[in-house]
Amino acid sequence: PLIECHDLPSGIAYSEGIRAIKKNEPNKYSIRTNKYKLIANIHDLDLRKNPMTFEFYDLINDPYEKENIKNSSSSIFNRYKKLFQSIREKLNEEHTTINYESIRDLKNLGYIDN
Repeated sequence: PLIECHDLPSGIAYSEGIRAIKKNEPNKYSIRTNKYKLIANIHDLDLRKNPMTFEFYDLINDPYEKENIKNSSSSIFNRYKKLFQSIREKLNEEHTTINYESIRDLKNLGYIDN
């Protein structure tokens, strides 16, 4: 809808993605509004070893997400980064465990590394 110039609701959308195709690709998490999109790339679950990297896009002026503006729009980026971190903290508090059979099935489908 955004590429076709339709207005989107002003709410915040959160999404998570796991590396399903390439083993060395990062897990991707994002938040977006109708104006901006922040993507967090998590390369390793141990963030002390390999911290997450971020991408930040202006969806109005760059709907195809070609120019990462995290450095040129640092104050807006930092607001979105704090929002992202608070959403992740809230989700971690509500985290549920996954059973062995589900893990095995996800491994067999290639969604989790062996």
